[in-house]
Amino acid sequence: MVQTLNVSGTTDYTTGSNAKVVASNLSISDTENATLNGASVIINENFNASEDRLGIAGQEGTSGTVEGLTWNYNTTTGVLTITGTASNEAYQNALRQVTYSNTSNTPTTAARDIEFTLGTTLGSAENNHFYQFVSAENITWTEAESAASNSSYLGLKGYLATITSETEQDFIQSKVQGNGWIGASDAETEGDWRWVTGPEAGTSFWNGDATGSTVNGQYSNWDDGEPNNTNEHENYGHVIGNSSLGEDVQGKWNDLPNSVNTGNYTADGYFVEYGGSEADPTLQLTGSVTLTISETVNTPNKFDFSGDGKPDILWRNYSTDETAIWQMNGTTLEQSISYPNTLNAAWRLEGQADFTGDNKLDILWRNYTTGENGFWQMDGTTYGQPILTTSVTDLNWEIEGQSDFTGDGKTDILWRNSSTGENGIWKMDGTTLQESVSLTTVEDTAWEIKGLADFTGDGKDEILWRNNNTGENAIWQLDGTTLQESTSLTTLEDTDWDIVGQADFTGDGKVDILWRNYRTGENSVWQMDGTNVQQPISLTSVADTNWEVEGVADFTSDGKVDILWRNNGTDETGIWRMNGTTLEESLALSKTGSTAWEISFPSSYPAGTVG
Repeated sequence: MVQTLNVSGTTDYTTGSNAKVVASNLSISDTENATLNGASVIINENFNASEDRLGIAGQEGTSGTVEGLTWNYNTTTGVLTITGTASNEAYQNALRQVTYSNTSNTPTTAARDIEFTLGTTLGSAENNHFYQFVSAENITWTEAESAASNSSYLGLKGYLATITSETEQDFIQSKVQGNGWIGASDAETEGDWRWVTGPEAGTSFWNGDATGSTVNGQYSNWDDGEPNNTNEHENYGHVIGNSSLGEDVQGKWNDLPNSVNTGNYTADGYFVEYGGSEADPTLQLTGSVTLTISETVNTPNKFDFSGDGKPDILWRNYSTDETAIWQMNGTTLEQSISYPNTLNAAWRLEGQADFTGDNKLDILWRNYTTGENGFWQMDGTTYGQPILTTSVTDLNWEIEGQSDFTGDGKTDILWRNSSTGENGIWKMDGTTLQESVSLTTVEDTAWEIKGLADFTGDGKDEILWRNNNTGENAIWQLDGTTLQESTSLTTLEDTDWDIVGQADFTGDGKVDILWRNYRTGENSVWQMDGTNVQQPISLTSVADTNWEVEGVADFTSDGKVDILWRNNGTDETGIWRMNGTTLEESLALSKTGSTAWEISFPSSYPAGTVG
């Protein structure tokens, strides 16, 4: 094996969120294009067996297949193994899909160290050594020492493990596990305990019996009352792993005679360590990622007015000037709440977000006759008060979306001028304009903003564009209010295809793009890897093109994105309950009584789209 594993960095998991991909940029390089027969992923530092889970993106449970390989996760040890003979590319793709999740709503928040290893033994990224427990009943210490020293792994010489630090002890105890021999002995001089195997051979670490002490600060992990040299011939080190002896002694050391029958302490095998020997080759088969855990930020669901954690539907009737919210309980209409007809049809619903900082959604309006802009401050589904903000009399300026671009915890507003191609961001302080910032101009007005979403996983929304003449597509990655990078996506020349939503359909923690063809009725998801298109996935077609995709949200609270539809010819509304990119069930909602009612949010269209 000559592979090199490249993986490092930090990622963040937010409490209560879907499973998070740990290392999407992991890579395996190999000049000889050899194959692999295994790999492992370990939650090492700060592992909590009661809540930490590893898995594979888009899959549930603790086992399955990925890239034609078999994977299993041990909830007790925090070790996920992948087995099977396959190419480096297959293992790279499989390891890139490993996810972390937490089963607790109040998890321990200490950062986890998640270690990746190529091969079939468990590797420690701390010292780049590899460890295994070899089961062997009725084996003496001298037999185990001989077997270990005659073993090798990837050119690394084996030896009975020498445990020289608490970190190494914790790794062996929690991940490797076993009840067996290690490379410690005082056979040469009673009470002079030394490591007698591997690179540490000859190193003295303990002097005396149970009342003795470590030598020069060396590490030891003797059980209470050990070493005790019972019957004056216990000269060999052993790690206790018999569960019948109690939880508190597991992993502790004991001295035993060189025999095969020592009652409850009888060795079931031995620990082998590989690495650190003088003639060993240099390998890079391990690497780690630091995973931080953030508490859930108390911000409202971007479609939840009622505060019950479930998406609601905001409606506007531009014939009667009525506005309404459907309070939803999953896919069931719980109640319809109507609001005063105080705004004429020139006032367009442009978005909803918590502008006032009270953790409740407010409604953003723009008047496309006067250029006035304002907010409805909402108290749940109760209409609070109207608040006017700065006017923009040039009616070519259209509101395209809302997001916290500046990272100050306050919602800002994205604008585009449909005549000049100018773009800008209003940095807001609540409902007050703080500063108007210009973005790069895109003079070709065939380019339209189709959505805002965090494609890159950096916690900041990017801008998704489509050119309705050429079929080109692009993503703008912003650093605050500055354009950092513009990335071209695959061109889709058939401009009957329209972008109608952005969400993580495939369950890999990355935002995908939903498309609908308003000529053929076809539907599709682009599975994304950041700003790269991985593959297009066809969905069920809907031939009647009067059916329009109105939004994407998790209506059924199963952690999977559903699709909201409306037929403006028949007044029908429905929800597709999705399982990833598979339609599980199509559910009809109530009729409104008039085709003049339009769904404003959740909306798959950019907030500035008028009509």
